[in-house]
Amino acid sequence: MNNRSINLEKQTRAKVEKLSMEIAERDHKIQQLTTELEQLTAILPSVSTVSTSADMVVLIKEHQNKIDKIEGERLQYLQVIKRLKDEKQKLKEGDYSEIEKELDEVRKTAQQLQKEKKNLGNKVSKLQRQIEHLNVQLTYVETYKTKSEVLVEDKKELLQQIKTLEGRIKTQTVAQEDLKRALQETEEKLKRTLQDLDEIRQKNWKINLELEQVKTELSKSRDLNESQADKIKLLKLQLIAAGEIETSASNSTGTSIPIQKKYFDFVKNLFVNVSRKPDGIILELEPLKRRWILTIGSQISVVEKNKALRVARSIPGTGLRIPNGTIVGKGYELIVTGE
Repeated sequence: MNNRSINLEKQTRAKVEKLSMEIAERDHKIQQLTTELEQLTAILPSVSTVSTSADMVVLIKEHQNKIDKIEGERLQYLQVIKRLKDEKQKLKEGDYSEIEKELDEVRKTAQQLQKEKKNLGNKVSKLQRQIEHLNVQLTYVETYKTKSEVLVEDKKELLQQIKTLEGRIKTQTVAQEDLKRALQETEEKLKRTLQDLDEIRQKNWKINLELEQVKTELSKSRDLNESQADKIKLLKLQLIAAGEIETSASNSTGTSIPIQKKYFDFVKNLFVNVSRKPDGIILELEPLKRRWILTIGSQISVVEKNKALRVARSIPGTGLRIPNGTIVGKGYELIVTGE
């Protein structure tokens, strides 16, 4: 019995020594893990300074792998502790105070590792939330980037439109300047025209005044003209006798051939026989050369000139009746000058 107790005691002490060695090795390993955890803890605060969400994801994965590794080793140590506890139950004799102490240290270390794991998990969760926030911001950035690209294209198009409009405005400005000058010239012409119109009105007023005077004089001379009618008839008979007006017998058509040159003035679309050469439109009869000569002054308007030409061209075919009732110049040549 004593030998068996001694052998059991030796075996127990050997096992205790072996357990103590294993515990010492585990303690050293725990110290290494504790150091790594402290390093990880020191590194985690710097994660928030990472510029991109991709880099944060990489760092989180690295730390998660280390945490998983530490957790695996912790589980192994827990199994060792359980095994040591089982052996302790079997060992009923001897001094186990040292083993209990080591076990307590292992439990504390395991609790510390669990606490560190929880802290690391919280930090990982925080980092994941930061990543999600960054991803949302990244989505906004991508959206704003797309909008900015569209705005850049719109800006280019607007700049092109502004350039086109500036060209149009420049052209319109030149046109407006031309119109402005033309308007100024028109205003000057209108001013001169109004001045001329005022002068014409003044002249018309004077002419009307003179016309009234002439009418008055005509009214006064009407009686005188009637009293002079017989004298005029007598004078015409004397002139015919002297051969100054016309000396020829009427032919079968009732026309006569005057001897002297005659002048006709164009009045109210008719050629009227006058005693002296008029101004402007002049129609001359040369009996000896059997021709009419129409002279149109340069100051005559186109409308008035066309009227005179139309009437004059009909005269050679019909002749022209003079105040004494005879028709002269029928069949004569018409010559137009100043046309």
